[in-house]
Amino acid sequence: MSKRLPYYQFESAKYLTGDIQFCSYGAQGLFVNICATYWQRDCQMTLIQLNKRFKKSELIDELFNENIMVLNEGN
Repeated sequence: MSKRLPYYQFESAKYLTGDIQFCSYGAQGLFVNICATYWQRDCQMTLIQLNKRFKKSELIDELFNENIMVLNEGN
C-alpha cells in the first residue's frame, strides 16, 4: 500500500463525471480492482503482471484505448 496513506482515496464525483463512464461496466469493475491492487502494491505494476493477474485482455485493452490507463516504460 502507499507509504503516504494507509487507504485508497476515492472521489465518487470525479469517478462519476470522468471518462471511465464511457467504458463498459466490465471495464469499470476491472478498473476498480486494478486500482486497489496497484495501491496495495505501492503503485508498482508492470503490464505483464497486470495481464497475468486479471486475465481480461479485452477489458484491459478497452481501458488503454480510452486513455483511462497509460503505460510508463512498461509499468
